[in-house]
Amino acid sequence: LNGFIEHAIFLDKFSASVGVLGNYSNDFGFNTYFGGDMGYAFSSSLKAFASVNQSLRLPTFTDLYTSNSALQGSPDLKPETALTYELGLKYTTRFVNAGLSGYYRQGRNVIDWIKTPDEIKFKSVNHAQVDALGGEAFAEYAPMQFLQRVKLSYSYLWLDKATDEYVSKYALDYLRQKVALTLDH
Repeated sequence: LNGFIEHAIFLDKFSASVGVLGNYSNDFGFNTYFGGDMGYAFSSSLKAFASVNQSLRLPTFTDLYTSNSALQGSPDLKPETALTYELGLKYTTRFVNAGLSGYYRQGRNVIDWIKTPDEIKFKSVNHAQVDALGGEAFAEYAPMQFLQRVKLSYSYLWLDKATDEYVSKYALDYLRQKVALTLDH
């Protein structure tokens, strides 16, 4: 069961919103999570933003109970939570969109599937703490003719954990850097 309330304020060039989510689960009880965002418009095209948000990921049926030749679930998993801080700038005109942002994510009880090199099965576990630092930059041109959009983006991610002792299937197996070129026609 989820319940959510949010309030937003718009004052000239400044905007802010806050929200709270209440979540009840038979298995994990009642928990609350908050989020807050602020923005400032330097002009009609250039905006700065900052946010702080909490998130929740409940373990799936697969995470909890799967048992086969490749995977072993764990019914003792805890929900995964995170607190994320983000800062950025956005530039928007009729034909051009661009942005630059950075974030810091504090993950707790992060759900993952791991195994040591000599084990056959992956088992589901909670990593007590996985913190991430990252950023993204993009530029997009949308002439609205035959070529509807051209977008170039770059993202970077750094985690405070390494996987020297075991193989991680999800949480610690990631792209550190990514460059993408997108063309839409």
